Amino acid sequence: MPSSTEGWSERRETAKQIRRFIVIGVLSVLTDFTVYTLLTRLGLLWDASKGVSYVSGMVVGFIGNKLWTFESARRSPAEPITYLLLYTATLGVNVLVNRIVLVVMIAWLPLGAVKGLAFLAATGVTTVLNFVGMKWLTFRVGVRQRRERVEAAAGDGEKGTQLFCRNGPKGASHKRAASPFPGFEREEP
Repeated sequence: MPSSTEGWSERRETAKQIRRFIVIGVLSVLTDFTVYTLLTRLGLLWDASKGVSYVSGMVVGFIGNKLWTFESARRSPAEPITYLLLYTATLGVNVLVNRIVLVVMIAWLPLGAVKGLAFLAATGVTTVLNFVGMKWLTFRVGVRQRRERVEAAAGDGEKGTQLFCRNGPKGASHKRAASPFPGFEREEP
């Protein structure tokens, strides 16, 4: 059974990941919108522009979520492949939720309101599914590898207390400051 310190650290880590996931999501949408706007102004067809812009947003999302949100230490083609599969699956869920809300709510609300509600419902559901999928599928192994590296580098104190603390508990002696990325540890004075 995990100690209360480990449970608290896991909740804290997840809260940090959620905040970062939202920031990366906003950056991905801004990338999508900016690329779409630029390409359509340059005369590229709307559908082609949207395809390129969507993929641009996905690339920004993958890199940002891998390196910053989840700090995955894994170097494997499995991560981009599962990311692509996850986003393909949640695209289907997004379209389905959108359609269900449109069909169910059209009898009770004006079309504009129904479209907005359908968009928000679909986006909300797929946002949650994407976060959970990235945390527990796409970046799970890389996050575990990072945690193990940080624990091994910290070395002092009770197991589990340095998982999310760069230099371990106050007063602990450390020869290296742990880093989630290989080769970026630094010597402590």
